[in-house]
Amino acid sequence: MVGDTEVRFFADEWSEVHQLIPLVNDGETDKKGGYDIILMAETLYSISAQKRLYELIKRCLAYHDGAVYMAAKKYYFGVGGGTRQFLSMIEKDGKNGLYKERIVFVHPQHHP
Repeated sequence: MVGDTEVRFFADEWSEVHQLIPLVNDGETDKKGGYDIILMAETLYSISAQKRLYELIKRCLAYHDGAVYMAAKKYYFGVGGGTRQFLSMIEKDGKNGLYKERIVFVHPQHHP
């Protein structure tokens, strides 16, 4: 902990990890809770796990001010996941304006 800033690392199955995390939203949009910043890397390769990851983001992200910074590839060859697939899933959610603008994708750069 530095000053009033606290950094924590959590790892578990995405559908279960919210039980370990102290600051989660209860699903009501007018309540305060969640994290200001969520960092993720290489989490979108599995299409079957993307819905659970998205549900976790919605439970853990601070409602009004939070942001997710996600490092991932646009497409994972051989497994089909990636940022395009994930973004498509978010757009199908009725709350797309709420979450779509708060997830920042960072794609790897390929240098010749």
